Amino acid sequence: MGLFTSLVAAVYRRDNRRRIRRHGWTGIYVGDYHSIPTWAYTIGFDETLNQPEIVVFDIPRKGASELLWTTFERLKSGELVLEDGALLDPTDPMPFTWRKVHPSQVAELEWLTLAKWRRFERTGQAVGLEAFQMVLPDGEGRLPWQEGYDERLRPRQPALWLPFESGEPPLAASSGV
Repeated sequence: MGLFTSLVAAVYRRDNRRRIRRHGWTGIYVGDYHSIPTWAYTIGFDETLNQPEIVVFDIPRKGASELLWTTFERLKSGELVLEDGALLDPTDPMPFTWRKVHPSQVAELEWLTLAKWRRFERTGQAVGLEAFQMVLPDGEGRLPWQEGYDERLRPRQPALWLPFESGEPPLAASSGV
């Protein structure tokens, strides 16, 4: 890593620490929402709430920020308990679903890079970081593991709930709740 890259990384980590102290967490937005995949994830849920970090794919920055803020507030108040396969809102006809990110996905891929760095800063270990993925349904309300899911959407939402296998990132393959 060159000097300039090291300095940029140090400034970025300092800014993240400041945001976590101020708000309890910060969000990282990766991509431009015109290329795939594009995702957002949290840093700070682990340390502030003793809860898993959150990752979501294919939501524009503003919508992702609103989802992550709402999730933080609901976890903080105790209104939300993250469970694999649970719906974000059981009364909503669109079944936005929580899936536990497989530990091998956290360890092997770069979906949560800065969250892993933060955990290492705090604990001296990058292992043990947990995360949940908010899985989005297709336009007809079908989830990636359901028959009839819109196959065109699979590249937009990697299936982090599945174990990592070397090679290409996991697409939203069929693996039920």
